[in-house]
Amino acid sequence: MGKKTKSQVNNDVRTGLLEVVDPFKDFDKDQVWKYFNSTCSYCGLSLIRANRNGHMDHLISKHGDGINHVSNRVLACGKCNEDKLEKNDWELFLKLKAPEGRYDEFKKRIEDWQSKNELSEDKRQQLIKLREIAIKEATKISIPVNEAFNLLKKEKDKCV
Repeated sequence: MGKKTKSQVNNDVRTGLLEVVDPFKDFDKDQVWKYFNSTCSYCGLSLIRANRNGHMDHLISKHGDGINHVSNRVLACGKCNEDKLEKNDWELFLKLKAPEGRYDEFKKRIEDWQSKNELSEDKRQQLIKLREIAIKEATKISIPVNEAFNLLKKEKDKCV
């Protein structure tokens, strides 16, 4: 592993705390791969799990009110996963990416997935609240993490 920056260390702390309250389990990943038949949910590209070319995409971004619950995750190819970062509306993104004449089919498949794995609104709101608490705690931790990072870097530089 390469050299980590201060922001990467802080992001690891934030991600770790979020995983405590809102995990995405391997079992859920297996379900996603199976349901979407190893194809990108947006463009239909065939994916091979062993090649690690499939990504677990959030329909609603984690930076918005998106959670890790399986109903908010779909299988995406690398290109779609990367391209979607700029677009928060998955339906609009799907219109751009779905193969000609297959938008309705792809949309229905995603909506059926969401319905099959539906999360109650109360539970969804609880998860969003827990995520907010985890982010707040990660922010509090970032000051001592930054101080430790600076101290360790300084001590390492003395040794080299």
